[in-house]
Amino acid sequence: MSVHDILVSIRSFREKQYYDKDLKISLDLAYITDNLIVCSGPVDDFLHKRYRNNLDQIIDFLNANHGSNNWKFFNLRAEKLGYTLADENRIEYLPFLDHEAPPFYLIHEIVTKITDYLNSDTSKVAVIHCKAGKGRSGTIACCYLMFKNPELIPKTADEIFASKRFKYVNNPLSVDALSSSCQFKFQNFTIVNPINEFTSIKIKNYADNNRELKLVYEFVHDDIILNSKSTIVYGFKDQDAFVLSKPDVRVSFHNNLIGRSSSSFLKIPMSSAHFWFNGIFDLFGSEMLLSNSDSLVDNNSQASLTPPQSMDTQDLQIITRESHKILKWDELDGFKGTYNRGIKLFDSIEVHYSISFNSDLVADCYSNTPQDKRLSNSRIRKLFKMR
Repeated sequence: MSVHDILVSIRSFREKQYYDKDLKISLDLAYITDNLIVCSGPVDDFLHKRYRNNLDQIIDFLNANHGSNNWKFFNLRAEKLGYTLADENRIEYLPFLDHEAPPFYLIHEIVTKITDYLNSDTSKVAVIHCKAGKGRSGTIACCYLMFKNPELIPKTADEIFASKRFKYVNNPLSVDALSSSCQFKFQNFTIVNPINEFTSIKIKNYADNNRELKLVYEFVHDDIILNSKSTIVYGFKDQDAFVLSKPDVRVSFHNNLIGRSSSSFLKIPMSSAHFWFNGIFDLFGSEMLLSNSDSLVDNNSQASLTPPQSMDTQDLQIITRESHKILKWDELDGFKGTYNRGIKLFDSIEVHYSISFNSDLVADCYSNTPQDKRLSNSRIRKLFKMR
């Protein structure tokens, strides 16, 4: 075993290593299916090649085992590309942030691109990677497995990925124009049974081609429109609602102080919890409701995913729908997507919002998309049950 192989094994001790006997190299990669590979991000600089996946070795492996024209990278890294390829057609760059939910439209785009590529020739292989080849890569790999097999439930897809990728599995990973033309308005947030004060409540959107989260609004004390022992209602200062043009919204809650004495502050571990909201759920209505508490849609939603067959383009109009959802504290994500939320801040939160969209968006989505490329209700429902 070479020094490189030893260093790779130490760095990725949890992940299964793939040893190629013919090439005599050890790589941090795993076959999830016969033509779907997940690996840690390849690198081409001298220092990182000593202990990470060496780009040249990965390419040698793919060429030797699958043919020089039969593979493509699907790079999910938002930090930076990580390497340079002479042939740009060998890579699809589809970034999103680590430890965060991918944007709604991006899941469909990535899974569709992988599916189209693999369906073009049975000898093709798709290589998915982020930086470590775990969180982001695992999320997309599980989505692809469910897209390929509509009967597969998220838990099973999660277990399949974990068993293929990791040596030891105690707990599996918790892992178009349509959306950009909608307008989302937050009316207010109602905090039920507040337990501790908040340091901050923030609303963020994806920005810079999904490479970062941008703060779009931070609540201040003046935004409180009702404050009682059992309820705190946050509105928006000097406006009826807060308008967002992007559907993927992250709302976070933080606290790092519980009280004070005359001499000093009493510090406790920071509370940090958040949830992702996507108006597409409400746009498509009750057909997309998740079957458990992960649902982000109000149960009274009445919209249908499929537009009426009698829809006349001359009757198109702006449709506005109001709705709300309730999330319990224990349903929120914690630090970096874990269950570590810290000290409990409240029992639940109720979010009131409205969505405005053009009725032609749904019609266009269906008329311009071939039947075999459309996401069925059940497939969308399963994709967004992943956390």
